Amino acid sequence: RQILAHLDLNVNVRTVQNVLHQSPNHRWQKLKKQALQNHHKEARLNFATKHISWSDQWNSIIFSDEKEFNLDGPDGIHYYWHDLRSEDHHESQFWWWAGDASDYQRTLSDFILPVGSQLGGPQWIFQQDNFADYGVKVLDWPSLSPDLNPIENLWGIMVWRLYPNGHQFKSIEELKTKICEIWSVLELQQLRNLVESMPRRLLEVIKSKRAQSIKF
Repeated sequence: RQILAHLDLNVNVRTVQNVLHQSPNHRWQKLKKQALQNHHKEARLNFATKHISWSDQWNSIIFSDEKEFNLDGPDGIHYYWHDLRSEDHHESQFWWWAGDASDYQRTLSDFILPVGSQLGGPQWIFQQDNFADYGVKVLDWPSLSPDLNPIENLWGIMVWRLYPNGHQFKSIEELKTKICEIWSVLELQQLRNLVESMPRRLLEVIKSKRAQSIKF
């Protein structure tokens, strides 16, 4: 109905639905994030209670996360249309920070370990959800809690700059280049503000107790 109104088309909604149903394009519902079980909520609350008194300590944490970027825009929509004729013709998405276990160990040994103390100080700690022990001191992060990670907000900033006015990319290489360009000009103060939001995030968890997530 919104599309019809926007285009000022005098077409019955049922007619549009019939045409879409007969087309090779299929409507899929985006997967929802996994719901928190009671033990997840308990772990979040315990984590928040344990670290609520932290302030400058967060400056010693090296945060990490991964993000999926698509050629045709951000992946936050609830529904999308998929043309079955184009399936498997080309790669259309790119994961920032992706790789197998050997790649991950190589990233840690070649990049994270050498600069860890420079970035987070002599007592630096690595943050990673579901982290496997590779000889690095890690923060015991609760599972299914991306809303506690300030990098989630950073992804939002990057997506906003990456897809202005519905911008789309023609190739993975073009997408990678733009991601690196945006990443390289992120403001340091903006990153500091996100890290400094950690005490407030934990306070929201304590206040909401068994909520599925916090808004930040």
